[in-house]
Amino acid sequence: MHDLAIKVMGSESTTIYSKEADIDEKTHHVSFGHILSSSSDIPTSLYRARRMKTFLLPCQPMYYSMRLDSSTYSAIVASFKFIRLLDLHYMGIKTIPSSIKKLKHLRYLDLSRNGDIKMLPNSIVKLYNLQTLKLSMCYKLKELPRDINKLANLKFLEINECQSLTHMPNGLGQLTNLQTLSRFVMSKGRIDSVPRSYGELKELNRLNELRGNLSIENLKRVKDARLEYKDANLKEKQCLDRLDLKWVEEDINENGDAGYDDMSLEALQPHINLKALSLRWYGGVRFPHWFLSLTNLVQFELTFSKKCQYLPPLDQLPSLKIIHLSKLDCLEHISDSERDNSDSLFYPSLETLYIRICPNLKGWWRGRRDSLPSFPRLFELWIEYCPQLTSFPLFPYLESLSLGNCSLKQSLERMMINNKTSSGNLPSIASSSSSSTIVAPLSKLSFMKIEEALPEECLPNLISLRTLYLDNYKCPLPQGIRYLTALQDLHVQYSEVVDLSNDWDEMEWQGLTTLLSLDFYHLPKLVSLPTGLQYVSSLQILHIEECPSLIAIPEWICKLISLQSLEIWDCPNLESLPEGIGALTSLQTLRIWDCPNLESLPEGFGALASLQTLLIVGCPILLKRCKKQIGEDWHKISHIPNLYLYPEPQEEEPDEEEPNETFGCCNWDLIKAFGCCNCSTTQQLTH
Repeated sequence: MHDLAIKVMGSESTTIYSKEADIDEKTHHVSFGHILSSSSDIPTSLYRARRMKTFLLPCQPMYYSMRLDSSTYSAIVASFKFIRLLDLHYMGIKTIPSSIKKLKHLRYLDLSRNGDIKMLPNSIVKLYNLQTLKLSMCYKLKELPRDINKLANLKFLEINECQSLTHMPNGLGQLTNLQTLSRFVMSKGRIDSVPRSYGELKELNRLNELRGNLSIENLKRVKDARLEYKDANLKEKQCLDRLDLKWVEEDINENGDAGYDDMSLEALQPHINLKALSLRWYGGVRFPHWFLSLTNLVQFELTFSKKCQYLPPLDQLPSLKIIHLSKLDCLEHISDSERDNSDSLFYPSLETLYIRICPNLKGWWRGRRDSLPSFPRLFELWIEYCPQLTSFPLFPYLESLSLGNCSLKQSLERMMINNKTSSGNLPSIASSSSSSTIVAPLSKLSFMKIEEALPEECLPNLISLRTLYLDNYKCPLPQGIRYLTALQDLHVQYSEVVDLSNDWDEMEWQGLTTLLSLDFYHLPKLVSLPTGLQYVSSLQILHIEECPSLIAIPEWICKLISLQSLEIWDCPNLESLPEGIGALTSLQTLRIWDCPNLESLPEGFGALASLQTLLIVGCPILLKRCKKQIGEDWHKISHIPNLYLYPEPQEEEPDEEEPNETFGCCNWDLIKAFGCCNCSTTQQLTH
């Protein structure tokens, strides 16, 4: 199909792969098949194509530093008078020439990700045919053209992450063809002191073709704001999918500012078709009645609301799938018990629930309940930094659970009790067949991150658990881990008390027949690896980091015949590796970082025939023994294809005559974050 298109189009369309390309003067459409990093990458022959219509840069990466000379884009403007699509995104542009007004046929202009652009020339408003203007990630852009109302055909205006924008221009509301307006930034000044050239929120009044996402920012806490906000006419914007309302970030006056926010939100009523609503820095204490009309709402977010004591009746929104609650200082309960309707399904569509940093949240309901309802569809639950939270609905069908600095032990125990009594009040869910079925609580759970031990009676139910994070543990590890017969990925981390040599016996480890990856991170009391680990013959990846009490890797580790990757980081007291390490016939990668007391490599090291990559960083004694040709351990590692041997950059510099194959400069942060690339020499890594 591509070849046929080229045959039909002939020389009208071409992709440029080098600056030596010879561009036919009849070419109308050009796309660059490589990164355009500077003006010199543009073939001079391109400027002969005077009737160019398309200039496209599909390969520009976000992480690459571009610099396009101002003379170059001035030449583009001067040469291509008939251009309709001009793509100059991520080109390091600082200023746009006023001569851009000459591109009378231009319909699509992409200037996004040019972070140094501060102003656009007002002459840009003479591009009367312009339909799309992309300015996202122009971080220093302070304002839009003051006569923007002259762009009568503009349909798409993208200004995401233009963090320096101070206001919208007066007259924006005349662009009644506008379909995309990602942000409306209000001036932070007082309403009665806003300059006439600054657009107020009423500019949105007639923009009823808006669709997709709209973020309104810097909403004010003043008495007269309600009247202006009502003029925005959000209720008539039936094509909007998502609405983000962000109030000014400031302390809320105890004398009544919160009441102004209540009235403001009442005036900002959206259309009932809205799919997502986000409120940030809302200072009100109650929510308007129009919430109940949002029957199509799928996602609700409430963050940084310091006065909010209770939530709107979210249980009465039948389409709601996602709830995000964060930084709600005064929230004590999610729901009033008398408002719950036991005759209807409890949150029938809810799938994802995030609750973070709600220090006073005590429970879902205000009163005590004898029975707890269950979420029928909830599959993802994250709760962090809610230390007083105890009472919570049941969540038997979860697939992902993360709990940090909170306790849901009561709900977990209740689910187990219900399960023993014919599933109690757990609702049935649809199985793969046409009939519904009752499943064991948490039997669908595949990911879990917890800080406290689960009741042991829960663990046999976790038949689908693949990934487990035991994070910031302040108590002994849970007994019964042998029941986790599907576990593939185990992380034990950030614990000042865990000592694995005592917490789990050999029987617990023997049950982990499917474990593939094991991570021990920041365990100050870890003196030795647990002996039961030797029976986990399925293990392929072992990562040990920040374990200062670890002195040696035991000999029995050589029984892990499936081990492919071993990483040991920041273990300052580690003195030796096992002599029989050569028995690890599957080992392909070994990384050792900051183990200064590690003195030598064992004799069996040379038998690691499968080892492809060896990284040693910050091990001064060991590195001296591994110097090319002259080191005492060089013969043990010379067969390894990818060697990365680096001293600590601040302690030792490689000798000038040292070849790149063993020592070199590197980006330490990248190596530590991502490991090493698979290349034959460090020369490829460092250059």
